[in-house]
This record gives sequence, C-alpha cells and structure tokens, in this order.
Amino acid sequence: MKARRRSQRNTPRDQRIGDGLVLSGGAAALPMSSAARASTPEGFASSVSELPPSPTTEPAATETQTRANGARDALLLAAGRLGDGLRATGQRIRNLSIEQWLWIAVILLGAVLRFWGLGDKPLHHDESMHAYFSLIFAENPSSYSYDPLLHGPFQFHAEGLMFAIILVLQHIFVPNPVGNPWINDTTARFVPALFGIGIVALPFWLRRELGRVGALVAAFLLAVSPSFVYFSRFLREDIYFNFFMFLMVVCAIRYARERRMRWFVGLFAATILAYATFEGIFLTFVIFFSFLAVLLVWELAHSLARAFAPAFTERESLLVSRLALFLLFGAIAAGAAYIALHKMNELATYIATNTTKTDVQVQQLENTSVALLLYGSIVIALLVIGTLLWQMYRDDPRSRYGAEASGRYAEEYDEEYSGHEFHTHEDDAEGEHQHAHFAHEHHEHQHAHFAHEYHGHEHHEHHDEAYLDEDEWPLAQRRTLFARLRDRLDPDKQPFLRLLLGISWVKWFVAFVVAWMVFAVLYWIVPGDANSTVSSWGQGFQVGIGRGLWQGLYYWLEQQHVARGGQPWYYYLLLIPLYEQLAVVFGIAGIVYSLFRPTRFRIFLIWWFLGSLAIYSWAGEKMPWLSIHILLPLMLLAAVALDPVVRGCMRVIARVAHDGVPVSTLLLRPIGRAASSIAALVVLLPALGGVAALSRRNEGLRPRATDLRDRADSRYAMLRATSLKPHVPLLGALAALVLLVPMLYGMLTLTQKDAANAPHEMMVYVQTWTDVTKIMNRIQYADQMMYHGQHKIRIGVGPGMEWPFYWYLRDYPNAVFGYQAHDPNAQPMDVLILQPAGDTYGNDAQGFATAHPTGYSMKEYVLRWWWSEDYKPVYTPNSSTAQWGFGVGVGSYLSYGSNPPPNAKFNLGRATGRLWAWLWTRQELGDPHGSTDFVFVVRDGLPISAK
Repeated sequence: MKARRRSQRNTPRDQRIGDGLVLSGGAAALPMSSAARASTPEGFASSVSELPPSPTTEPAATETQTRANGARDALLLAAGRLGDGLRATGQRIRNLSIEQWLWIAVILLGAVLRFWGLGDKPLHHDESMHAYFSLIFAENPSSYSYDPLLHGPFQFHAEGLMFAIILVLQHIFVPNPVGNPWINDTTARFVPALFGIGIVALPFWLRRELGRVGALVAAFLLAVSPSFVYFSRFLREDIYFNFFMFLMVVCAIRYARERRMRWFVGLFAATILAYATFEGIFLTFVIFFSFLAVLLVWELAHSLARAFAPAFTERESLLVSRLALFLLFGAIAAGAAYIALHKMNELATYIATNTTKTDVQVQQLENTSVALLLYGSIVIALLVIGTLLWQMYRDDPRSRYGAEASGRYAEEYDEEYSGHEFHTHEDDAEGEHQHAHFAHEHHEHQHAHFAHEYHGHEHHEHHDEAYLDEDEWPLAQRRTLFARLRDRLDPDKQPFLRLLLGISWVKWFVAFVVAWMVFAVLYWIVPGDANSTVSSWGQGFQVGIGRGLWQGLYYWLEQQHVARGGQPWYYYLLLIPLYEQLAVVFGIAGIVYSLFRPTRFRIFLIWWFLGSLAIYSWAGEKMPWLSIHILLPLMLLAAVALDPVVRGCMRVIARVAHDGVPVSTLLLRPIGRAASSIAALVVLLPALGGVAALSRRNEGLRPRATDLRDRADSRYAMLRATSLKPHVPLLGALAALVLLVPMLYGMLTLTQKDAANAPHEMMVYVQTWTDVTKIMNRIQYADQMMYHGQHKIRIGVGPGMEWPFYWYLRDYPNAVFGYQAHDPNAQPMDVLILQPAGDTYGNDAQGFATAHPTGYSMKEYVLRWWWSEDYKPVYTPNSSTAQWGFGVGVGSYLSYGSNPPPNAKFNLGRATGRLWAWLWTRQELGDPHGSTDFVFVVRDGLPISAK
C-alpha cells in the first residue's frame, strides 16, 4: 500500500490527469494535433487514433469556442477528480473494521438521543438567560463582559458563534424575516448537544487504558446515560466543563504515552477552556494535582530507597522510604489543607460582611495582576529569543547531537509504537508487562545505538568544550542538568518523574502561548459606543483580563456561605442511584476490580471518583447538573468492570459457534454451580466447627474427629471445584442487561416522554412548565390576527416575571418589562404577564385588578415547578449550615413522603415499594404541588382569551 502511494506521489500530475481522461472513455478524450500525437506514448496514441478523423481544413477557432473548450476541459477535470474522490471514499468505507462501525453506531446513537425533540420543553430559567445574552452578544459583540454570576465566558462565545452562523444562514435563505424565526428553543440547545456527542467520542482515545471493548462500553454508557443525555440537552455550562475536564485527562494520558506536541498543547488549551467555563475548575485542580502529588511521592521513594540500601533489603528500604515520604507529605498536605480551608472561610466571611470594600480591593488586585502578567509575558518572550539566539550561535554540539538523537528516537519509537497499537494491549497484568518489556527493550537498543554514535564524536565535543569561556560553563551545565537527573531515574519505576524532566522548554513555551491566546480571546472585552463597558481596546484588555484572573475565584468564595440550593451532604448519594443503576453497580465493581488488578490509570479513576464525590458533597452549592462531574469517572470505572465481562461473553459465543454447546447449558450451569457452592459452604462450616470442638475432647473420639476432618476437606475440595470464574461473564452480562432496562427507561422518560415534569424528576430540580409555551402560542396567534404577524402586539411584563420571558418576547419590540400594573394611567396593553400577588408596590395581578376592574380577563398559570425537597434533614436549632428550608429526613421521606406520621421511622419495605413505583410509573415521592405561578391578563376584544 505504501509503495503504491509513493508511486502515485511520484507520478506527474499531468500524466495522472491524462490517464483519468483516457480511462473515462473515448468521449472524454480530446482531439490532438499530429505533432502532439507523435510525441505521445504508443498506447495513448492508439486510443486517440480510434477517434473520428478531423476535417482536413480546420477553421480558425473563435474566442467563444476557445472559452467553451476550456470550460469543457475544466468540467471534465473536475468530474474526474470528483469521481476519484468518491471512489476513494467508497473504498475507505468498505475497509472500515467492525470496531470502527461500532464506534460510528454508538456516536450516532448519542447524536439521535441528544437532538431528537431538542426543543420539546421550554427553556429553564438559567437557559433563558444564557440564550438571551448569547443572542445579544452575537448581534453586538461589545455588549458582553465576563460576569461570574452567569459563569463563562466560553459558553457565551460558543453560543454566540452558533447564533451568528444561524443568523447568517437565515439572512441568506429567509428574505425580510419578522424577528429571527431560526432562533428558537431547538437551535439554542445545539451547542450543548454537540458537546454531549463529543463526550461520547472521547473514550476512543483511551482504548489502550480501557481496552478496545471497554472504551466502546464507556462510550455506550455515556451515550445512553440519563444524566448525560439530559444535560446534553440543557443550555448550561456544565456539559462544556465536563467535556473539557475529560479532554484534559485524555490529552495528559496521550501525551504521557506518545510525547507529542499536540497533546501537550491540547492539555493546556483544554485547561484554559475549562477555567473559562466554570469556577468548579478549582475543585478539579485539587483532585488532579493531589493525585499527581501522591504519584510523585510514590516515585521519589525509589530514589530515597537507595540511601537505605546498605542497611535493608531492597523491599524493606522501599517500604521505609515510602512510609517516610508519605508521612511527611501527609503532614504537609494536612497542614496546608487546614490553613487553606481556614483562610478560605475567613475570606468568605470577610467578603460577605465587607462587600463594598472587597470589591475595591479586588479591582486593585486585577489592575496589578494585569500589569505583572504583561511584564511577565515580555520577560518570557525575551528569554525565549535569547535562548534561541544562544542555541544558534553558542550551542553545545554534544547537546545538539543529543537532541537530534532524541528526536530520531522519539519518531522511530512512535512509529513502531503506533504500529503495535491494536496488538500490544491485553487487559491484564501480563499484557501490560509485555508492553512495558517491549518499550524497555526498544529503549535500551536505541540507547546503545546512540551511545555508540556519541562516542564516535567524543573527541570533537571535548575540542568544542575547550573553547567555552569560564563564565559560560554554568550555563552549559544547566542545560544538561535535567537530562542528567532524568538518566538517574528508573524508566520502569519512575516514569512520571522522567516524563516531567523530559518536557522541553519549547513545548512549555508553545503551550504557554496557546493558553495565553485562548485566555485573551475569551476575556478581552470588545469596545463599543459610549454605552458600552469599555471604550478602547486597551481598556477592554485591562478590564477583561483582570476580571478573568480574579472574578471567578472571588465569586466562588462569595458563594460558599450562600450554599445555593441548601442540599444535605447525602444529596448525590440519593440522586445518582435513582437514575444510574448500571453505572453505580458496575462502577463499584470496577473499583474492586481495579484494586485487585491495578494500573496507574485505574487507580487514578478511583481517586478521581472518590475525590469528586467527597469534594462536591462538601461544597456549599449542590445541584443536579453537578452530578455529571461525579458520574464521569464512575462511568469509566463501570467500563473497566464490563470490559472483561463483554470479552468473556464473546469467548462464550465463539465456543457455542465452534463446539455447538447449547446456550441453555451455559446459562443454567452458573446457577447450579452457585447453588452447589452455597450448599458446600453450608456443610463446610459446621464440619470445621465440629473438628475444632472434637479436637478438645479425649483421645477416644479421635477417629471420629478424623472422619469429620476428612469430610470437611472433601467439601472444601468440592467448593473449589465449583468455582464461578468460567461463568462470571454470563452472570455479569445478565446483571448488566437487567440494570440497563430501568436506566434506559428512565432516560427516555426524563428526556423524551415527559421532559418538563419537574415534580416527578429529581434530576430536573426545577423547570419552566409548558404553560409558558401555551401562552406564547396564544400571543403569536393574536399578533397574527391583529397585526398580520408583524410582532406589534403590546405586552406588559410585571416585576419578577422577567425570566424566561425576556427570551420568549425577544422579537416583540412593544413588550414592556417592569410594567407598573397598579397605575391606572399606565400605557394600556393588549396582554399582560404578572405575578399573582406579593409585589411590594402592587405591580401584580391584584394591583392591576384594583386599578382596572373591568375591560380585562385573567387566569393563573404555572410558570415553573419543582421536585419536593422534603428529604432534607429535620430542623435543628443548633444547625450552623446555611439551609434553604428543612424537611422530614431522608428515611421518613423515602418511607412515607412529605407527610410522615408522628415518630415515623425508616421502613425498608415501604421505601422499596415506593422507589419501585417511582421507577416504573413515576409516582411522586413527595408533595408535587410546589410551583411559581403567573397570571395571564387579556384585554377584552382580542381574538384570544385568558382562559
């Protein structure tokens, strides 16, 4: 294949084009002059000779004919290229493997689940804000500046870009539209749906760590997960952050394996994008960097163990060094965590009580930081320029040769490594050992080869070193310091340390530049008119970059005492199992499997999951959309457990196909063996107890004790003989299928069947009800009947009703927000949307009815409603945690609902029955009547009514 491609590349372009024209048939061949015919190859000339003879006397070609011939030639050439491209595409499709087709199928499944009925439910309160401000940003880029209240700025840039593309297409295909008909609830959710598909695809780059089957399983679980599907159809920043967090992990692992620039730069870019998406990146940093710190200490122990070598054995010295380092690291980490938490609590309290003062202090900090960042960037640029000049004119030949050799080694190793990508992986210790042995042998071979070449240049290198000035020696030594340290490390036992010391300054610099450019583009404020936030590009840089550096952390600290949502610590332990049954069961199995058969990646997944569960349960704000950050590593752990299960089932299928073993036998045998094992265990334990009792009696009963001991030994042998190991894959697959059924049913119910049914879905939390869509359809109909669809209907929106109606009334210029409903002299409106009651100044439905007793009709509708939160703990007077209400306790809630009887206790039977009823019929667990309402008011004489 490679030889054929090289021959095609070496073939002149004109010759290839000519071949294509001749092979396309005689009609595609062009007339040739006699001189040209004489100069052509024999075979080509023979094909041309078969054409009809041309007239003896040819008239002079006109300019029109010349242009026509040129157009025909261009058309034939384009047709030939198109045909070649289609044939090549068809060949690539035919060459796709079964694994590749499965990946395509899983990604398509994820796409269908995320885009089907994407606009069926109205926009949530937060969604409406994100969509509205993104649309304003698309229409006027100077209107946006980073505000941590709404998170970002990435989501507004991404959503604004999508809206800008849609507006351009709308302008092309819809002449003179009224408003923006292509901007709606469906198109507003395009971006999160696309990122949800990206999350499904990312396990493809973890096939070596998860296994080829395990990666597919992980992609499938992410594709059908109720939580991931739901929040991929939800316009919030969490799905973007989850994607970038996952991308950080993928880039880090791929770079550790391949050492390629693109993965290192991708790691930094993904980190900046995650930072620019959600302030939860600070929690992610704690989890990731703590694992890297533990890994660093683990590997440093090998170096420290050498100091204990004379007094201890190798294993003892390693144990002592690890204990010493981990005790030291634990003490330092505990002290740092205590100080950090204490300072954070102090800062949060200080900010809450001195907000005005801290705002000024943070503004000063922003200005100082921007100046330091600019000067620091200039210094780094000068250092890089100086280093490049130094390498150009004063470079050490030995270092230069070593760098070239290292580059050649990396390229050769990458080529050979990539060639073994699908052949070196086995999801067990033996496969990993074989891969490490292959890499080590390759490394040793290359090292010996380069050492031989290096010694051949030894005399020349010493000659160059003799001409170095005395002041230049320290600089030359510093250039090789990291290399010398790296050479002292064990490549098998200290790969992480070798990785860190092997990253060149060029990669650090390129990654810094890319990260800095991404950060500046996202936070830089575009200047506008006098009403804009900034008036110049320089001011936009200073204000935008300063806010980007500190406002996210400042807002996060400010919110810690707010504890938005007021959820208890067990919130996620209740929420996640309600929807992710398969992920929970096999995720726990994956933890156990990973502990018994550990790799660094599996241990990292355990650390990631447990750290996320702990830190998000500790954080003040707990919301359902944050659960996907806990679920992501759990999904990967479930894939780790399911990988051997699926591969085992594939071996069983192969056995059935090859040996003709009945499937019923394979399915019934595990149950029989399990029953025999349990029976053997039941007999074994009393036998062992009898042996122990009889051993304490007189010698006369010794023969009987011996008989019982022999019987126990035989039962123990039978127990071992009835091992379940050969049948674990079938049992595991059966359990997975059983758990997959409620998971899929819950996903379809949550996202398709009843997507806005918040009182029956804990994952929904709070949701705009379809009454909003119903009222908007009436307003649209009235405008069509009264003003021919020109959006001229007059609409009044009272205080407290701004969201989501800012979004839904975006194309109605006569909509007045903050309408003074109590004022009888206020501008008359055709329809109004007001609070039922409770406005401080009477601008609600009651105030309007008092001011306008006649001429209008009105009716109350549901604006948004929510899941009952009576699972919260019972009120205690000494509770120091900020709470948004209290409940009856999780045990009473699960057993009896929102109104348990006096002195009710947790009842397992009742709780199980109620959970089962909710799982299949969505029977509410608590009070379903919590809602926020609005009143729709209609002027008499309109073609619609309020009722």
